[in-house]
Amino acid sequence: MPTEYRDLYTRCGRRVGRPVARGTAAPAGCYFMAVELWLYRPDGQLLLCRRAKSCHVLPGYWGATTGGVQTGETSEQACLREAKEELGLTLSPTALQPVARLLPHGDTLWDVYAAALTCPVGALTLQPEEVAAARWATTAEIRARAGQGQLYIYPELPWVLHKVKMQILSGQVDPRPLE
Repeated sequence: MPTEYRDLYTRCGRRVGRPVARGTAAPAGCYFMAVELWLYRPDGQLLLCRRAKSCHVLPGYWGATTGGVQTGETSEQACLREAKEELGLTLSPTALQPVARLLPHGDTLWDVYAAALTCPVGALTLQPEEVAAARWATTAEIRARAGQGQLYIYPELPWVLHKVKMQILSGQVDPRPLE
């Protein structure tokens, strides 16, 4: 398998320096970028994915669709790629709603997106190396799983749940671009 490379970014999200191999530490003052995708139904339920037990990071935990931004990709392109790889979904770039850019996890900037989805879980094609299961869940179920230690506790989770809910209710999209 070829080596995967990742770009380095400033705290503000500007690319800097040369790409580094995945697994290499970010130099001081530099960050990697990753994406988090929250898919939601019109009734407000969110898609949770259970990470495969073979995953290196957080095996068996439930959470959003996530992944690292590879060299040369925008966070939007990475989000679309992760949806395709992990869930078999081909989303339109216009379907992605920027939610936030966060720096809550050490050396990684996180671009958080939301997108509406109406298909049943059975229509998804899960990537077995990454995703063991998927299910629609209410906000109450998400909070219960988090409380039971079954869901990765994203530091921004309460804020993201509120923001996604507000976007669903209002139909408004945050006009600030992430890139």
